[in-house]
Amino acid sequence: MKINYSDYYLKSNNDRFSSKYNKYNTYDSKRDFSDIYNYFSTSHGIAFFSTRREKHYQILNDTVFRALALITSNTEFDFRDTKTEIESIINSTVYRNARQHLKKDDPALIEKIDILYKELIDHNYTVDELNKIIEHVIDISFRKPISSPIPSNGSIFKIDRNIIKDLALETWKHVFQETKELKDVQNLEQRIDEDIKRFLQRNDYNQNELWIKSKQIGIGENKNEVDNIERIFKNDILKNNYIIQKLSDITRNKLSLNGHIDLIKTRVAYISNDIDKEIYTTNAKCCPTVCKSIKESFGLPF
Repeated sequence: MKINYSDYYLKSNNDRFSSKYNKYNTYDSKRDFSDIYNYFSTSHGIAFFSTRREKHYQILNDTVFRALALITSNTEFDFRDTKTEIESIINSTVYRNARQHLKKDDPALIEKIDILYKELIDHNYTVDELNKIIEHVIDISFRKPISSPIPSNGSIFKIDRNIIKDLALETWKHVFQETKELKDVQNLEQRIDEDIKRFLQRNDYNQNELWIKSKQIGIGENKNEVDNIERIFKNDILKNNYIIQKLSDITRNKLSLNGHIDLIKTRVAYISNDIDKEIYTTNAKCCPTVCKSIKESFGLPF
């Protein structure tokens, strides 16, 4: 038997969809939505909207709020991992919906997230530039005097720049973590001397090779050259005033950024926890995702 669906839809005009709501759609003006609205006026309808809303909140939580609450503070000089985490969050399509909530509930938080992301980019750029300077200082510092015999690899001592840089960064990191007064360069140099004595003792594996912390950082033509490599590393590299001052500035900025990160994490954690407990409320009237899913499910004209 062929069913004539038009007999079901073409009923008398419903007052809620009179011509003033449907002046551009004469077909919708003849549709009767009373059954739908009767459905939504019952506990079934309330449950439908509640389920959709809670599912929407959970997506926001998983992708944005909880993710922001779990971003990592930093112990390194740069914030490469933290920037990547925040970047993946704010570039997601779900983040646009989360912003709709925050615009109504906590607009200052949006601004703090935007500012933090820009500051992380600037901070990482500063660290990258200093890394280039450190490598340049290493190359310049280990050039041999003109009177010295030229080794097989050119006019510099036979050194491993990467190992020297890694050992230097490891030392600086430890010193800056342990030192509270970052402005006192002399105090920092004293701490570096202490670390040299404690952690950077020379390993006497071979008199023509310089080993520190079981890592070979250079080879000399004789013991005197090996001594020179050690002296340059400990005095000209580790205690370079310009590098120490730059690292001091970077460390102070790192502490400030970690404070900003912790503030954002604390504020979004309240939202995330409320969603988990299903007690979250928002001043945002309706998110586009929720509205669209409801309209598509029931073919509503608005």
